[in-house]
Amino acid sequence: MYRDAIGGIGTVTIETRNIQFDQVPSGETCPPGEYVQLSFSDNGCGMNEETLKHLFEPFFTTKEVGPGTGLGLATFHGIARQNHGFITVDSTPEHGHETILLVEDEAVLLDLGRQMLEGLGHIVLAATLPEEALRLAEKHTGKIDLMLTDVIMPKMTGQDLAAQLKKTRPNTKFIFMSGYTAEIIARDNVLSTGIPFIQKPFSIDELSTKLRIVLDG
Repeated sequence: MYRDAIGGIGTVTIETRNIQFDQVPSGETCPPGEYVQLSFSDNGCGMNEETLKHLFEPFFTTKEVGPGTGLGLATFHGIARQNHGFITVDSTPEHGHETILLVEDEAVLLDLGRQMLEGLGHIVLAATLPEEALRLAEKHTGKIDLMLTDVIMPKMTGQDLAAQLKKTRPNTKFIFMSGYTAEIIARDNVLSTGIPFIQKPFSIDELSTKLRIVLDG
């Protein structure tokens, strides 16, 4: 299925985790409780609302006659329902491709964050230090839609970095991240309250949701 979801070169991200649902999505009959979540995301062209309405119908396909039977997602949906699970889908045509400036001083986390963002279809500028991030922003000729930055870094906090970046890129939006909770960071006066924040570690779904709230807000 995913082979045909992306035209040319693209990225598919697969993630698993344990999750607790106090309330399942509307229309589903599965009971609340503990589930295993299997997430797929890609940077393909997306689906319109009409396609989403028929996504799990047997024999429905957007391919030409011959190459596709329209049974792949229908079968997958049936397996999930038979095992008392459910599937949620979020897709919008040509949604994504925003440019994100990612700032993380730990190389492993920087690489992981880059993979997540690229998996969501974004263009990523990655920097390990605040000074490097400012240099990247200065050299980049296109727009920078959002900066995702760690709060506590060498020589400069994430909020100080954001203030510096805003001088030259006033339209850039920001999300701050940290292994500490937002309450602890606000208490220590490292980050103002009410600023978009995501606590590490986070899943690709949590990141995607936070990005859309800030970018579309």
